[in-house]
Amino acid sequence: MSISLAKKKDFNEIIKFIKENYVTDHILVTNKKLFDDFYKNNKNYNILLYKDGVTISSILGFVNYSKYSKKNKDQITWLALWISKKNTFASGFKLIKHLEKKFKNNNIIGLGLTDTAVKLLSLIGYKIKILNHYYILNENFKTYKIIISPKKNKYRKKNLNFLFKKLTINDFKKINISNRNNYKNSKYYINKYYKNKFYSYDFYYIQKTNNSDYLILITRKISLKKTYVLRIIEIIGQINTLKYSYYAIQNLLYLNKAEYIDCLNYGISKDIFISSGFNDVQNGTIVPNYFEPFKPKSKKIYFAYKDNKYIEKKLNIFKGDADQERPNIL
Repeated sequence: MSISLAKKKDFNEIIKFIKENYVTDHILVTNKKLFDDFYKNNKNYNILLYKDGVTISSILGFVNYSKYSKKNKDQITWLALWISKKNTFASGFKLIKHLEKKFKNNNIIGLGLTDTAVKLLSLIGYKIKILNHYYILNENFKTYKIIISPKKNKYRKKNLNFLFKKLTINDFKKINISNRNNYKNSKYYINKYYKNKFYSYDFYYIQKTNNSDYLILITRKISLKKTYVLRIIEIIGQINTLKYSYYAIQNLLYLNKAEYIDCLNYGISKDIFISSGFNDVQNGTIVPNYFEPFKPKSKKIYFAYKDNKYIEKKLNIFKGDADQERPNIL
């Protein structure tokens, strides 16, 4: 038995393992550029291998944000690509324990978990929670093709005095970002989103007139069924500004001809979202989470972490975290 960090020479063996034990045509199997972009780290891959002799029994991928900015101080190591051969879950648990020791000063979090991963991580002491899901409808739409049985917007405050601007990369570089996630710096956002090799992201700056507080929404536009939807991937800035952003968001929806905008988050108070004009996704309303391929149903996004005070008080998780913005179709 051995546990080691994967090297370049292990690539073909890893791909073969994924084919035989997970999905034969998985995007990471068919697209090496994508595989390298998410897991390559100099001469190694951010993947732990558990081997019985020379044969892989389990693999465990992980994501550290220092890959986007060397100045980033990693506080979280995100689980990704946790696969074991049938009836060898013990080896998978050993990889988790090894990762915990390797990054003993970091919080280990799994995001976007399968039902099996939820059960297994709960067995070894991880706390399971669900990302909250919110949406705002475009008021100019009378019918909706993607969202099903939505609630009408309830926002009634009249605040039309705001600065609204789409930020270029040079605009963004000039901003001294204030962020609740202080382990994410400007280079992280630039390298992960502005310079993304697979998706196109937009940064929208919102500021209430006569107030220095601001908000930046990082969004991705999706085209489907001859319509568009917008997804908030991350939020930067003073989150209370969201309370005054409803009409700026309506402007954003209008400019993008999108029928709604949604946001997945854990860490920001539900009251802030609701008072900002968002509805939370409840029974009867379907706001799809999967678009590659498209699945017209709501799906809860689970995450798991070791229970501690830092997680409960400071963690702020978005759709953009871990590997959740990895394409499934290219």
